[in-house]
Amino acid sequence: MRTTSEKDMQVREIKEGYKFADKLFAKYPLLGNAILKESTQDKINEQAKKALDILVENPSDVFEYC
Repeated sequence: MRTTSEKDMQVREIKEGYKFADKLFAKYPLLGNAILKESTQDKINEQAKKALDILVENPSDVFEYC
């Protein structure tokens, strides 16, 4: 049985003028699947900050549930 790679999973040539993220995704194509819209990334970061603030303010409340 012959296996084939999906076109979007192939390492691509890094071209002149690529930004850092473009170079990274060209070399490591699986990371490209993790691209998020900036608004989505902002929401995730906001929620993570809230969770960390709660943890820092009162760690016993968080670890009580573990």
